[in-house]
Amino acid sequence: MGCIHADYEGKPVIAIINTWSEINPCHSHLRQRAEDVKRGVWQAGGFPVEMPAMTLGETFQKQPPGDGDGGAVAVVSG
Repeated sequence: MGCIHADYEGKPVIAIINTWSEINPCHSHLRQRAEDVKRGVWQAGGFPVEMPAMTLGETFQKQPPGDGDGGAVAVVSG
């Protein structure tokens, strides 16, 4: 999908950063949330542009119980 200058001419271009991905179950709700935000931007006269932001799935961030030294790993996103 592309766009031409006439699509956004005279409109504020609003970036929507979305951390949804198929490997991150914690962010599964953000796919629909981004669509809702885009709809609101269109209704307000803006031009929404969704952009991805990579995150790790929770299963890749935490050690399983009993594995390792029990230390915590934290990743802030959202």
